[in-house]
Amino acid sequence: VNVRDASDEEIAHRHIHGEGGHHH
Repeated sequence: VNVRDASDEEIAHRHIHGEGGHHH
């Protein structure tokens, strides 16, 4: 899933992992 196409769930998931946990 791309960041620009992120749903609310994906946004929440990004917050859980933080910016150091990118794997998209």
